Amino acid sequence: MRNLKYLLTIIIIFCCSIVGAQEIILKSDFKNTQIRSQRVELAVAINPSESFTGDLKIAFGTSSSSLTTHLVTSISDQDDFTEFENNTRIYVFEQENLTANTTYYYKWRLETTSAGTVEEEIKNITTPSGFAVLPYQNFEIPEAGLIPGDTIGFIKYEDTDGSWTKVLTYYKTTLGLKEDGTLWAWGRNSRKLVVNPASQSEVVYEPIQVMTPPSPEQIDADDDGFLNIDEELNNQSDPNDPLSQPLDSDGDKLSDALEILLGNNPYDGYVSQEEDIRINKFFIEELFDSENKILFHDFAVSRTAVLAIDKTTRHLYYWGDGNGNINLNSQVYDTHIQSSTHLIEEPDPNILPINYAIADILTGAKILSDFPMVIDSLLRWDKVAISNNFASPKIPNLNNLGEVFDTTAAGITEDGELYIWGIVNGLMLPNYLNVSNGMTWKDVRVGDAIIALADNGTIHEIGMNIPTSANASTKDRDNDGVADIDDAFEWDPAFQYDNDDDGFPNKIEDQVGTDKNNPDTDGDGVLDAEDQLPLDPNY
Repeated sequence: MRNLKYLLTIIIIFCCSIVGAQEIILKSDFKNTQIRSQRVELAVAINPSESFTGDLKIAFGTSSSSLTTHLVTSISDQDDFTEFENNTRIYVFEQENLTANTTYYYKWRLETTSAGTVEEEIKNITTPSGFAVLPYQNFEIPEAGLIPGDTIGFIKYEDTDGSWTKVLTYYKTTLGLKEDGTLWAWGRNSRKLVVNPASQSEVVYEPIQVMTPPSPEQIDADDDGFLNIDEELNNQSDPNDPLSQPLDSDGDKLSDALEILLGNNPYDGYVSQEEDIRINKFFIEELFDSENKILFHDFAVSRTAVLAIDKTTRHLYYWGDGNGNINLNSQVYDTHIQSSTHLIEEPDPNILPINYAIADILTGAKILSDFPMVIDSLLRWDKVAISNNFASPKIPNLNNLGEVFDTTAAGITEDGELYIWGIVNGLMLPNYLNVSNGMTWKDVRVGDAIIALADNGTIHEIGMNIPTSANASTKDRDNDGVADIDDAFEWDPAFQYDNDDDGFPNKIEDQVGTDKNNPDTDGDGVLDAEDQLPLDPNY
């Protein structure tokens, strides 16, 4: 009998320990978790039903079968959990000196003296590659809108000086301005918004400072495809003789000697991300000097162009695609030499920008400016804004010139005068237009309208009308024949109309028998699109 009592006591204690373990909730906290290129902060939430004593540990490493255990903290039965939201405390494990673009595994474990051990299954994270926006970003927002199961988050870039003052992005092209006036760009570069003189890659993984270009003679004097500094390396060839070229085994216009110097593969023409970064750094350091570096006061970015203001002269700069007259008619391209270094000195202000005519003649050919160019030096600018343009104009253009980007720009001078240019109300302006109307302005933004803020604190809409009918809006993103302005499902070509705005397409309502003019057919307080039994008010 004594042995039986002893055995029952052991069983009761064991059962209590199991129950106690279940009363402590241990769960990874992704909201407070931060993943950076060389450091992570992994958070976990603990919610107990009663006080306990124990150790919180985490096993962490690059191999799921060989993790190193770390003590995160010791918890006392005197620690008060009730002072926190939902009786839940958050603990964070920080690990530094990690390797970028590497997968790490981890497992949380709570060992208590009174409630047993609670642990999670092994999880993993991947560190991003530096400032990389593509392709290693951890969180992707679908272009067609969010769907259940999508995750939105953020990455804090590995930047320690904390000197950023402004940042703008369009899709995956990002520009950031620092306190010292340096402007940096990175990400997707298909429109040449990232000033990247050393590479034609469509993705720039590390921030590159925006600078003016060296002269053509500095870059490639004999126009043989090899940069002067490459030909001059170890006196390989004559930079002024196109027939004199260095050894280039893989035909990528980078000499074998240079690729070996940079640690790249001279026998493989494919340029990896790491190799591209090394090439950029070498050419920028060797080619550019203080005269090429511009300090900026303000900037704006759109799908196809960047506008920026010089910090000292307050001249207005532009680079990217000039479609839409964003580059202003006062600085149009020469019709024979499509280069930002050859400009017409005295263009006719009454004609349309020549880049439109060229684009039309060449069936949509694009003319890009790879480097910043001054488009106005007469005024001293203070703020600039630009619209996010569309391939199909919201309002049909009046010039019948084929594909036109609906692009509008606005700027404010130091004197508070407000100017607009580009395409406004479907009409392309030949130059910037003063719309100050006798007032002094201090801020402006451009979207579906130009919204400006006056010095007296009043807000005004300037010079644009928002389309109100399909005839005035030709944009149709899902190509189903119904303009977006009239399409309740603008991203889904299968559906177009939703009379009662309940989220249920008219076509589906006709199929299931619900009333397409009544958002809650059965009257039970749940919209038809959210009601699994939309015809039964009891369920």
